[in-house]
Parts: sequence; structure tokens; C-alpha cells
Amino acid sequence: MAPGFQICDGVPAQFQFSNKPEGFTSYATHFEKMRQYWNHLVGEALALDPFLNARLQQRLGEIRVTTQISPFAYPDTCSVRGKFMRASQRLGLQNVAIIGVGGTGSFVLDQVAKTPVHEIHIFDNKNFESHNAFRAPGAASPADFGQPKVTYFSRVYSAMHLGIRPHPIKIDASNVEQLRDFRFVFVCIDHGPSRRLICDFLIANKIPFVDVGMDLSMTAGQEIYGTLRTTACLPDANDHFWSRAPDMENAGDGLYEENIQVADLNALNAQLAVFKWKQLFGFYAMQSNALQQEFMTQTTSLVLEDCKEAPRAP
Repeated sequence: MAPGFQICDGVPAQFQFSNKPEGFTSYATHFEKMRQYWNHLVGEALALDPFLNARLQQRLGEIRVTTQISPFAYPDTCSVRGKFMRASQRLGLQNVAIIGVGGTGSFVLDQVAKTPVHEIHIFDNKNFESHNAFRAPGAASPADFGQPKVTYFSRVYSAMHLGIRPHPIKIDASNVEQLRDFRFVFVCIDHGPSRRLICDFLIANKIPFVDVGMDLSMTAGQEIYGTLRTTACLPDANDHFWSRAPDMENAGDGLYEENIQVADLNALNAQLAVFKWKQLFGFYAMQSNALQQEFMTQTTSLVLEDCKEAPRAP
């Protein structure tokens, strides 16, 4: 590890090492792992200075205990192992919302649940059925069918993230105010009037968001082709939205609305949306802020438009 490397804010480091006892397989708990490293370090120090223990006890008494609680059910050793804890911390928002978890939204949840966002609110008023299982992450069983989507996904992802908040409702004019206090919103629905209502509200209230969608068609030879879209909006960069978002009338989103099984396209659409979110909050570097992304399946190409020198999300 390079001198002066910041593991995370307020935690600098200059060196690293790994110690595994003879016959090591794995540690029973994270506490056991920390105790092994503590004994190894302190034991070597005491061999040089037998009076060190008293001074250590004095210094340990000066350590401040934080009340901050991780949103994860177990330690995020991935960020530590990869030395990008500081970047991960930038995603530690108070809350985000995912509206619609039937297809693309479920893959968005799969990715966001692996970040330190404190609360992840998921909104969907429909039940989880067999066709949903074919375009969602993981492997559902028939016993999972028939329950609210948000109930199913909350149960699955609460095993990893403790901040999943399910809302078995459809966002409409009577409850759209519930979105007012979110730091970021993923709009993953294919109902035109609902999309218009939600996006109008988010723009008016200066809430950053990403809207996703796909436009698929079928060739005479029964081959699917089309475009995946992600459109990002910031409080001071949203005048492009209405020219980029699909027609807001309830004409449907082509074959996608007919439940064509396109799990790979759902996943890719979600990855593009999550990637843009991470860029906006400083996890990924970016030279220019392309607020519009379109992936063409026929040419396997990604088109970036509305590239603005806009600031990152607040």
C-alpha cells in the first residue's frame, strides 16, 4: 500500500500485510479475525518492549466509539480488499428510491443493495409472478409467486442490506409527495402517465434521477432488436429530458410491455443506470457528463448524448 493512502475518510494507512495461521481455512467470525491480527501485532511489539501493554491500555481508553451503524448485514470486505472504501463512502446517501422492480428495477436493486446507501425504498404495487422470475436476478422458486414484488425482493436483499424499505403501492397523484425527500430516484416503469407524473414532480422539486426504458421490435425472422435508454436529470441540468424520454402517452413500450423475456437487456439497462448514478456521486471518474445513453442491440454500440459540463449530483 502506498504511503499516505486513505482507506476511508479519517483512516490513513502506509502498509498492509496478511497473516494466516498454519492450517488456516477461514475465521469463524470477523471478531476472531481482528483478534488474530491484534495478537500478532501486539505480541511482536511486547517482545521488544514488555512495558508496552500498559501504554496500550491507556491509548485504547482514548479511542472514541462511533455510533454510526453500517447498512450491511456483514462487513463490506470487498471495498476494503480492493482499497476503494473512500470511493464507496461517497455512495452512502441517506436514501434512494427505486420505482418499479419488475424487470430493470430489480437489477437496479441488485446493484444498489451492494452499496452503503442507508435506506433503499422500493415501490411497486404488483405481485411477483413466474414471468417476473425470468427477468430478475437470482433464482426464484414457485413458492415465491403470488406475493407482492416488494415483499419478495425485500426478503431476498435484506439478507445483505438492512435498509430495504418495501412500499406495495403505485405512485400516483395522491402519494407522489412521498418522493420529495429522496436524494436520488431510479424510475423503472413502463406506464406512460405514471412516468410523466413522477418525472414532472422530480424535476419541479430538483431531485436528481435516472429514467430507464427500452424500445424493442421483432424481425420477420423472429429476432429481437432495439434500443436501451437511460436519461439522467440533475437539478440544474434537466431541459433535455422531454426531448429524450419516450412518448408519455400510455402507448406502451413495445414488446417489453408484452413480457418478452429479456433478462439480459433488463440487466444491461440497469447497469447503465447504476453506472451513471455512481458517476454523478463521484464513485467513477468522468470527463464529461453524458446525461443521455442509448445502447443499440443491432450494432452493440453505446451512444452518448447531451454531454454537459454540469456539476455532479448535490
